[in-house]
Amino acid sequence: MDTVDRYNDLSTKVVAQVGKPQGLLVVYATLESFGIRNQDTKQDYGFDSLQDLAAAIYNQIVAMPREDVKNTAEKKEQRTQAYLPVNDYSKVKLNWFAKYYGIGLFYLLPIFIQVFAIIYFNYSLWTYLKFNIVQSTAVVLGVIFGFVISGGFVQLMGRQAFFYWEHKKYAKTRHLIYSYTQSGIKLFLGGVLFLFLTNFLLHLFPISFMLVLCGYSFMLATLLLTIAPFYPLKKRWAVTITITLATIIALVLHEIFKVHVYVSHFLGLAAAITFNLAFIWYFFKQKIGVDKREYERPSKIKVFYNNYPYFFYGMLLYVFVFMDRIIAWSANWTNSFKFPLLYEKNYEIGMDLAILMFFALVGVGEYAIAEFSRKLDQNQKGLAFTDRKIFGNHFKKLYRSHILILWITAIISSVVIYLLVTEPWGYIAKFGEELATTSMHVSIAGSIGYIFLSWGMLNVLYMFTLNVVRPSLRALAIATLVNFSVGFVLSRTFTHDLSVYGMLLGAIVFTVLTHKHLHNFFNRLDFHYSAAY
Repeated sequence: MDTVDRYNDLSTKVVAQVGKPQGLLVVYATLESFGIRNQDTKQDYGFDSLQDLAAAIYNQIVAMPREDVKNTAEKKEQRTQAYLPVNDYSKVKLNWFAKYYGIGLFYLLPIFIQVFAIIYFNYSLWTYLKFNIVQSTAVVLGVIFGFVISGGFVQLMGRQAFFYWEHKKYAKTRHLIYSYTQSGIKLFLGGVLFLFLTNFLLHLFPISFMLVLCGYSFMLATLLLTIAPFYPLKKRWAVTITITLATIIALVLHEIFKVHVYVSHFLGLAAAITFNLAFIWYFFKQKIGVDKREYERPSKIKVFYNNYPYFFYGMLLYVFVFMDRIIAWSANWTNSFKFPLLYEKNYEIGMDLAILMFFALVGVGEYAIAEFSRKLDQNQKGLAFTDRKIFGNHFKKLYRSHILILWITAIISSVVIYLLVTEPWGYIAKFGEELATTSMHVSIAGSIGYIFLSWGMLNVLYMFTLNVVRPSLRALAIATLVNFSVGFVLSRTFTHDLSVYGMLLGAIVFTVLTHKHLHNFFNRLDFHYSAAY
């Protein structure tokens, strides 16, 4: 094979590897990855240096038609993906939507399993319909506290662990997950100490109440911390297995062996945590067994500094979601207990029905971000530097199609939820009574709020894709303040159930602010893309 043949063969290999390169350095790095040395270029390819060889290949590829410079993955996608237009205005791929919407629903399967268990057994992994009002207050407060404490660590681990995992730094990924899981537990213990100290000084709740609250909070927070690694590891299917097995164990203990509900819950949650840790150990054993020489450990402080906006976003998001409940419970003085807040059944039922709307829209977000990520790289390769305005406008159009899909899905879901609540085969068939007026009112306002929250979170996910997070954190902080202010004033001035409008208005503010930031994000999309990669 002469130098010309070797050159042509090498050029073909570069195209197969990177497609249309972003610059000369991409080709240079690719040649180095092939093991080509500077001293080999003269004899093998007829060029004086590796730099000259890279420049020749780069200029050749840039001059080629776009359809001839697709890499192997792009060619495979072109062969296997057939466009199936949904309608004239969206022009999306029906198969992509079906795939990713289905994936989004599949990832919610653990939650659907809990809903199924509650409907048919009045019992799930951490809830029980026969709790009295004081027990319900302690357990639900524990659940809320667990979500808030773990939320920041889940976001942080998901972001940084994904980065390490994608770069095949498996030992660093494992160390990060284990160290931040421990940090989450330590933060929880500090929070528990603060709660007990505050309760001791102010005499807010009985000690037995606090023990139940902290017990459920600890178990659920630990469960969420051990679930978090499955997302960056792309093993989310394992969560369905562990939660299903743990729910079965808890049900068997409670229904067959008549174990006390608290004990069966704690044993079931402990089983889920154990299963999660076993899966994580197995996944890392497979990967790190291949690369035993990797001992470098990431600096915990450095990781936190680089990702702290994600940490506070994750924590604040759960504060926003649960704030209206706390405001409503603390404003309802119809109970005979001298507690600062107490579980309000009708309000909670309304919000539980409303959150079904959020679950229905999760798949839309999954699809939208998958399509955005896929097209981002494709369009970047096909546009020159002077076309950056066209580049941004293309994705604005794509974004509008995603929002249209979100609202269509929301309308369809609204009809389904309405039928579920009003038809004899739905809520009435299970509970033997019609939905209370308060619950109906709260579910309607809450559902609208969750539509806007889903919209705002979709805006955030677009920006998260290219590591733009601070505008979203500021927007969420403002929305949380609006949620509290409006909900507090309305619930104290009129009735407790009006606190739901704090959540609704806060979600609208969150959507408006993130939409504004997203518009600016699209205007500078080429810059954000280059900065991220």
